Amino acid sequence: MATGELKLKLVRPSNSANFLSADQLSDEQKQVVNHRGSPLLVLGPAGSGKTATLVAAIANRIATGDDPNQILAITYGRENASRLRDQIASANSHLHTVNEPIARTFHSIAFLILNDPIAASENNESNKYVLLSGAEQDAIISQLLAVDIQSLSQKSDSNLWPAELIPALSTRGFAKELRDFIGRATERGSSPSELEKYATKYGQKYWPYIGNFWSRYQKTLALRDGTTSNSLTRIDPSEIIISAIERLESNPKLLQRYQKLFKVIYVDEFEESDRAQRKLLKLLSGQELVIFADPKSAVGRFRGADPDNLLADLEHFGIRNQIQLSKKFRDVTNPKVAALSSVSDEANFIAHQFRAAHLRDGVPWSEMAVILRSPGAQVAALSRAFAQNQIPVQIDATALSLADNPAIKPILTIAQIAIGQIKLSPSNWDQIQSLLYSEFAGADAILMRQMRVALSKEQSTDERKSSTELILEALTAKSVDLPWEQLTPLKRINDLIEAAKKSLAKSKDISDLLWSIWSNAKNYDGENIANLWQKQALAGGNKGGIADQNLDAVITLFEVARRFSERLPGAKVGLFIDQLLGEKILADSITASAQRSEVVKVLTVHSTKGLQWRYVALAGMQDGSWPNLKQRGSLLGTERLVEIFRHGISNPEQLDAIAASGLAEDELRLLNVATSRSTEKLFITAVIQEDNQPSRYFEKYAPDDYQLTQNERSITQPAIVATLRRMAMQAQDAGEIEFATSALKTLADAGVRSADPKNWVGIKELSTSAPVIGENEQQRISPSSLESFTECGLKWLLEQSGGKDADSTAQVLGTAIHVIAAQLKQQPELSLAQLEAKLKGAWTLIDMNKGWIKDYEYRRAAQMLQKFYGWNLENKNQLVSVEERFEFELGNSVISGSIDRIELTSENKYYIVDLKTGATAISYEDARENKQLQSYQLAVVNNAFKNKLEHQEVSGAELIFIGDAKAKEAKSRPQAKVDEKAVTSELLKISEQMSSNTFIAKINDRCRSCAVKSSCPIQPQGRGVIQS
Repeated sequence: MATGELKLKLVRPSNSANFLSADQLSDEQKQVVNHRGSPLLVLGPAGSGKTATLVAAIANRIATGDDPNQILAITYGRENASRLRDQIASANSHLHTVNEPIARTFHSIAFLILNDPIAASENNESNKYVLLSGAEQDAIISQLLAVDIQSLSQKSDSNLWPAELIPALSTRGFAKELRDFIGRATERGSSPSELEKYATKYGQKYWPYIGNFWSRYQKTLALRDGTTSNSLTRIDPSEIIISAIERLESNPKLLQRYQKLFKVIYVDEFEESDRAQRKLLKLLSGQELVIFADPKSAVGRFRGADPDNLLADLEHFGIRNQIQLSKKFRDVTNPKVAALSSVSDEANFIAHQFRAAHLRDGVPWSEMAVILRSPGAQVAALSRAFAQNQIPVQIDATALSLADNPAIKPILTIAQIAIGQIKLSPSNWDQIQSLLYSEFAGADAILMRQMRVALSKEQSTDERKSSTELILEALTAKSVDLPWEQLTPLKRINDLIEAAKKSLAKSKDISDLLWSIWSNAKNYDGENIANLWQKQALAGGNKGGIADQNLDAVITLFEVARRFSERLPGAKVGLFIDQLLGEKILADSITASAQRSEVVKVLTVHSTKGLQWRYVALAGMQDGSWPNLKQRGSLLGTERLVEIFRHGISNPEQLDAIAASGLAEDELRLLNVATSRSTEKLFITAVIQEDNQPSRYFEKYAPDDYQLTQNERSITQPAIVATLRRMAMQAQDAGEIEFATSALKTLADAGVRSADPKNWVGIKELSTSAPVIGENEQQRISPSSLESFTECGLKWLLEQSGGKDADSTAQVLGTAIHVIAAQLKQQPELSLAQLEAKLKGAWTLIDMNKGWIKDYEYRRAAQMLQKFYGWNLENKNQLVSVEERFEFELGNSVISGSIDRIELTSENKYYIVDLKTGATAISYEDARENKQLQSYQLAVVNNAFKNKLEHQEVSGAELIFIGDAKAKEAKSRPQAKVDEKAVTSELLKISEQMSSNTFIAKINDRCRSCAVKSSCPIQPQGRGVIQS
């Protein structure tokens, strides 16, 4: 093979799971397979082999001489149809040659009929039908609503909408609910005029307005050339079945053609059909019709499925033959139930069970799945847990929409900025901040604050702007006041926005725009993200698994974009982005996906129909989410409309009761489907928290006295090494010790670094035992660090070495209060109102938050200022100096800092005041021994100030606490005059300990909020420092 060539072998994926040989069929299934000559209804519970029987029946027909081109299999959903086609083809691969797909959906058949070239020529139609996407429908509806809003504001037509709905007209949610209402009505063959009659009959006050709008919507679609350059007839998906029925009923020749084309029809999952689909089937079918159904397994009722009337409607088909499949091939009667303390623990529990099954029992990854009721926090938690446990995973589109994927979101945000959908304004800061925190920019909280401070300091204009405004300006600026090296994250996004705008100037194609962003994307260190993710994916491990998922998402994005451009040539870029953002469940996305055979699937229960695995976990069985009994579409009454069509009942209370009952039945059907997917082992999990309890479905399977489940140690390489190390060091049995040491040596020889004793903490020699400050070196110590060191020496060392976060808002606020309070020295006549005005003027530079948080923090700061001002009015001492810097030597150290206030008492002695903005005042006892105040007093005794004091007599010091929101006044914590000799000796000892080679960790009151406890060996989070 020549250098650089890549040889690929295309292999059809295995679809043997749903094909049964003749000897595997039950007697009932054999009856179905051999049935001929009359319509047949096959009923069976979930797991009874209905789909497998259908495949076997079609295979039998083809094998006995039936023309496969005259056989039609109908199912629900594109993926199900594709999978069914492959199963049928695999069952008769040597005889399976067809001109058209043998398996289709009802919408696919209707689409085929509408675009039939014979019918088009007879009707003098030249345009091709294309489906309107949900985003297109929303866009048209939103545009019409915008016109309505304008008309209502000008009072040119006050009858468009009632007054109480006017505030909702501009919202995306209202447009979607309106689209859903019109769709449900259209699917049932209704019309605007009929809706208005229903409104009168059933007393629905909003329906006349909806009918009026619906009529205008239809006219707009009829006249609209659309946002594309080609002449295409766009059809609402809810209309396609009704339109196909009308086409067949009005054209007997066309109907006869399709009845001859599909002489044999098999229908799977018929419980998912609505009445329009049943009518279309009745028109097309003849005597060779076999229908498979289970009313208790319907999952699409929210999309219009009507399982309640299924058997009644089937009476119109004249089906006299019925076979019940009684044997269940999937029937796990004793599921393993686990209650965990958090979503993370829940995900780790599932990961452990799956990994154990894979390693110990040889269960392939592809024979395991996690089923969720709906997308949520479980998706991210499962992704993390599976990556940590080295489990390959594929997240189904229904569990995580493409627009929400963390790898895709930054690309879409940049595209939205480039086309003007997202304005670079403070109101959109949340989206911009998420973009800056992504890998496409590489910022973090510390770097963000550094950029804010740097940009604020370098403002060259007289008009002061907030740091948020400066960051937003930098994202599109040609140049900034600082070197770009100090603003690397902003530069990364700036470059991508510029590349996107250049692409738009050349081409309006969505694929070109996305490629300009993706191909130019770099991380913080300047590495091309595409190349970086490729390297990480090939390298494997946790990062490799995540990179692999990210690359899959990017490939899917470009495939969706390509298909969008093909379907709607010339469509606006914004329409594509709206489609991705608006369709949170992408089960119907026509997306080519790579065949990843050996992966664990994570998917919602709606995507599991027709699928089975050996091991299945049902995660997140929480109260309020599974079952989810919240009424859908209640504002406009969509659910009442559907129930009217289903039951013909007019009483509003009765309709609401039926809708609520139907919702409960739907949830039971979903549970039935979910619990019947496993052939071998079923896990059911939930989380127990104060505000998040397991649901009654969980308790249905759990024992009465269930307790929290404790997670076991992961079966991963690091965990195995840790277990072997513990065994080698703690085991009493010589055989166990020999086994552990031998296993560790084998792992170490295989390149596992953590198994080699040379790399163990506590075994490997210290890099140095020298003190942190040498004999001939001098260290500088701040008074506050003296106090911090006495609380915990290790914390002080780690924070001094970079373990401390950047200044928080509270710390910046404290500094600001000090600065404003200090102004009373030069301007003692300043009033409280004037001080508050100074605080308010500087607030945008102090607090980077916004909204109610910012307002709350300002009110808190103003209260601090009021308390200080009140204390200052009562203070009888004479103010001598503020923020006075000092410096004095203590052994090999230099104590340096600044004192908030130096005052002179009536006895002509100096008195120290230190202002504290923390929320909690320390005790009187702690204040008496406070090292910071003691060092301040020593500064006076040593006259360590640049501006020398008149004498060195000090009478004491005090801490003034003004940050307690509950206290009405400032709290004082005094300290008596220090014993110069004793305090000097004590501080000297502390300074020597600060420069030593050993630092002690101590439990204290501040441990709870300590920023470095993940590195503290006496804290649970940091025990890994000395243990494995």
